[in-house]
Amino acid sequence: YSSSYQLPGRRAAAIHDSQQWSDKVPSRAIKFPQVHRAPKRKKRFPPMFRRRRSQQKKESESQTELGMAVYRKGVSMAKEQKWEEAILAWQHSLEVLEGVIGKQHRIIAKIYNKIGVAYYALGETYKYESYEAFQEALSIQQKSLQPGDKDLVETLNNICYLLHNEQKRGDHSEQSSVSSSSTESLSEE
Repeated sequence: YSSSYQLPGRRAAAIHDSQQWSDKVPSRAIKFPQVHRAPKRKKRFPPMFRRRRSQQKKESESQTELGMAVYRKGVSMAKEQKWEEAILAWQHSLEVLEGVIGKQHRIIAKIYNKIGVAYYALGETYKYESYEAFQEALSIQQKSLQPGDKDLVETLNNICYLLHNEQKRGDHSEQSSVSSSSTESLSEE
């Protein structure tokens, strides 16, 4: 093999390196080995599993649509101030959606926030349920949302409003009990 004649470009180096150059073959008739590579394919599941995956996907999409439809029903009930029915609808949508999108999703937190508002609207007897729902929404939002997100701020405002009004009620009840006890002591004298 003589190195006096070199083929132009990278092909010459490749031929030289791979020992495929032959003195018997003239330079214009050199046949370069062609490398055929099949394109990379996505891993495909056997047809049986493909059907199952598409069925599961369709089922999860229909479950999500069902959960969101029930959520919207709860919103419409809340607009009509039918709080008990709204709470029941939202609780049902929670059951459906938690199975599909998971518990740590912003929609789940939003539903808990709406449940808290509905319990608050029902009055004094449901203040603890309202606070629990707000706390659940807050714990989900702190894990899944950025600090300044509007849903997170809304939940914090609802908690503050609930606690502020509870404090006001506590102050008024203490003042009324103090004033009634002072009037009793004055009447005894």
